[in-house]
Amino acid sequence: MPQPNIIFMHVDEMRYPMHLPNDTPTPETFLAKYMPNLYSLLWTKGVKFKRYFTAAADCTPGRGTFVTGLYAYQTGLFLTRESTSSPYDTKQPQPGLKREFETYGKLLKNAKPFGYEDRKSVV
Repeated sequence: MPQPNIIFMHVDEMRYPMHLPNDTPTPETFLAKYMPNLYSLLWTKGVKFKRYFTAAADCTPGRGTFVTGLYAYQTGLFLTRESTSSPYDTKQPQPGLKREFETYGKLLKNAKPFGYEDRKSVV
């Protein structure tokens, strides 16, 4: 039996508003009204996690945590750039994720004998 497909999408700056409009009391109704393509393609057919938490909410620390499963203090990715108006500002240099860390990408790449293959595409 072939392995199920895994499609992983990680987007930035996409979140529900703190206060939903009166006519959209739930995330589902919000997506259906304001993001119909996302709703029909992902919400209705995708997996929804209702009990979750984040180990790091800021950009760089959160991404490091997300791809490794480690806390920010373990990856060393503590900082998010201070300036959003100047994203190439080097006053706060960003550390890189060390190559020796195991990531979900490496785990899947090593799962080739189990029916997974490495396909890279950017939309």
